[in-house]
Amino acid sequence: MGDNGRPSYPEEQYKHWLNLMTPFLVAGNSLSYAISKCGLSQHRTTLYEKQRLNDWFSDTLHDLQRIPGELANETFYILIRQINKKVKAGEIISRNEISILKHFSEKHRSSQPFFINRQEVAQVEPNNVKETLDRLEQENFKTDYGEMARKIKEQNPNLFPNLTQ
Repeated sequence: MGDNGRPSYPEEQYKHWLNLMTPFLVAGNSLSYAISKCGLSQHRTTLYEKQRLNDWFSDTLHDLQRIPGELANETFYILIRQINKKVKAGEIISRNEISILKHFSEKHRSSQPFFINRQEVAQVEPNNVKETLDRLEQENFKTDYGEMARKIKEQNPNLFPNLTQ
C-alpha cells in the first residue's frame, strides 16, 4: 500500500503503442510527432520515461527512426557501384552521375578521409625564419628596432622601463 501514483504499464502495452507509432517512426519522424499522430498524447510522459530507460523500447524506437537513413545509404551505395562499373568499363558517365559522385564524396562520412580539405602545416626552425626575413628585407628598409625603442623612450620614459640608454 506504499505505492503512490498509477501502476506501471505492462510491456505488451508498450509493444502495442510502438506498433501504432511504427509507420511514423519508419518515416524518420520524431517520437513526439508519432505520439501526436497516433492519438497517444495522454501517454506522452509515460512513453518518454520508457524511452529514457534505454531498454528494448528505446533501441527499437531508434532502429525504426534510422531506416530512412539506411535506405538512402544503401541507395547511394548501389548508385556508386553502378557508376564505378561504368568507369571501369571505360564508358562515359553523365552529368547526373558526376553530381551523384560529387555529393557522395563531399557528404558521406566514409569518403571524408579521401576528400576532405587539408592544410599542411610545416614546422619551421627559428633560424630559418630569421634568414628568410633577412633575405626579404632590402638593405634600405632594414629597421633598427633598438634605435626605434630608444627614440620612443626619449619621448615617453615610462614606456620601456627596462631599456637602458
